Amino acid sequence: MRHSNPLDSLAAKGIEIAMWLKAVLLIVIALLIVGAGAIAYGASRWKAGTNELRAKLEAARLPIRPITYDAREIESLPLPVRRYFRTVLKDGQPICPWRGSRTKDSSTWARRSRNGAGSHPPR
Repeated sequence: MRHSNPLDSLAAKGIEIAMWLKAVLLIVIALLIVGAGAIAYGASRWKAGTNELRAKLEAARLPIRPITYDAREIESLPLPVRRYFRTVLKDGQPICPWRGSRTKDSSTWARRSRNGAGSHPPR
């Protein structure tokens, strides 16, 4: 009569558990790869869509008219606004065609605003 060794039974269970762990690990790795791929694809599609929209907006942009400042343009504005513009603008000064402003470090601006040190972006 042959007796079964309890160690053989434990070894078989250990191999079975190791196979399950490998399978679960492979599934988790596959899901992570698929998720990373989906995120990368979504980011590239978002960037392409944004670039396309910017190109359409740029193509539809109309030139600024007039191209120089004329003091007669501000006559209908409230007195404090007129005084300010008369102080900072000179008649015949070119009008700057702003294409939007960006700061290199917008986090600095946000930090200043939260700390109360200033509420304006850095100049």
